Amino acid sequence: MKTLSKFGLAVAGAAAMGSVATVFDSGEAYAATLNGSISFGGFLTGVNTGVNPTSDTFNFGAPSGSTGTGDFSGVTISSLVSSLKIDFLSALPSSGTTTSGLYSFGAIPNLFTLSNGFTFALDPGTLTRDRTKFGNLVSVGGFGFLTGKFFNTSGEVSGLGSLSFTGATGGSGTYGVTITTEEIPTPVLLPGLLGLGVAALRRKQEEDELADS
Repeated sequence: MKTLSKFGLAVAGAAAMGSVATVFDSGEAYAATLNGSISFGGFLTGVNTGVNPTSDTFNFGAPSGSTGTGDFSGVTISSLVSSLKIDFLSALPSSGTTTSGLYSFGAIPNLFTLSNGFTFALDPGTLTRDRTKFGNLVSVGGFGFLTGKFFNTSGEVSGLGSLSFTGATGGSGTYGVTITTEEIPTPVLLPGLLGLGVAALRRKQEEDELADS
């Protein structure tokens, strides 16, 4: 958030000196505009209910019940990747009949696509997986933080969120995904904006010093 604050101050400084028009007349690329969050879920199949298996694959069913805020209001999921593979990294402390493990997953360039034309590219990450035994029944559940980017032809916007999942004896289960945007300037635009802001503030400081002399 500190970076975003400095970015905001630079833009404000440039605007005060009448420089914003120069930024947008330069023809440089800039970040897409997208603000809000989207959540959706569905059914899983093929969940491995063993104790910390070497790997597991979540087969996603069609997403349903999507809800959105801000620019995601009324937006639906056009497509969703068919599966997500996770790989065992290490065992986590267990409690009673619950065993836990830390798992990794790889990048997915098109985790899902939205009806507004944006696609979400998932970064590599980790999640926790818990397995609990109740007599002859076994349940599996877990949670992981997600990071990535929404993008379309106009640019990209960072997104942060989470993936939760459950599974039961037989391999069926459910999943839930929530992503919230965190808008940032593209690398092409950021140096120019910062340069304009710094130059404008420096000129203002020099003018103030001359006025005081």
